[in-house]
Amino acid sequence: MNLEDLIEQFQEKGFFVKENYLDEKVVLNIKRYIKKKDPKVFDSFSKVPLGRGWGNLVDDKLLRDSIGLVDLIKNSEKISKVPLSCNLLMVNNKPRWVGRDFEFHQEIFNSSTFAAGANNNKVKDQWIQLYIPLDDENLLNGGLCIVEGSHNYGYLENEDIVDGNFRHKRRVTAQKLDQLVNKGCCIKPLNLKAGSLLIFSTYLVHASPNNLSSNDRMSLVLQFEPKNFTPDKNIFDKE
Repeated sequence: MNLEDLIEQFQEKGFFVKENYLDEKVVLNIKRYIKKKDPKVFDSFSKVPLGRGWGNLVDDKLLRDSIGLVDLIKNSEKISKVPLSCNLLMVNNKPRWVGRDFEFHQEIFNSSTFAAGANNNKVKDQWIQLYIPLDDENLLNGGLCIVEGSHNYGYLENEDIVDGNFRHKRRVTAQKLDQLVNKGCCIKPLNLKAGSLLIFSTYLVHASPNNLSSNDRMSLVLQFEPKNFTPDKNIFDKE
């Protein structure tokens, strides 16, 4: 499938997947490199610290080069139609046995932090989410799931919760998820392979279950924003 077909799929379904974006050797080198770094965030309750995040590594040259960030931005600009820059490059980990779930949500729920002051429609059209698994994913190890086509139904009704790591989160209400399914949206486990590239809309509903497997599950999470965007500090601070 060529880039034009993938972009068409992005518009219709809210996402597309490019398999084998990174080869096995590159994925292995990234994991080895990350494991030499000290995690910044740990599982909330483990007696022996289990890392689940390394912070924003957007300025890390090895990571940027390894994933071909310049080309990723260039190709994503064909979706956004505006010049982009990378504001987020995170390595996440779901620790073996205990890694917790992520609720059904849209990234737009948190736009007051990553796009403070921007109009929601502009965020939908010009902000791009990217995800690169560094391990094969499935439902047992907490692999990513999406609600296909949910990006077509706008900013969805949501509710505030405290998640399993005692963080404030916003999730789509059960009633709204019922409505999406009744409208034909399909809840789909992506079962991504290590090194695949997922590009998706800030309005696409997505979630992931707990990691019940005996192996950690690592991934890269990126976000691109318009190069000329200046956040509203008052809105950011309030959020």
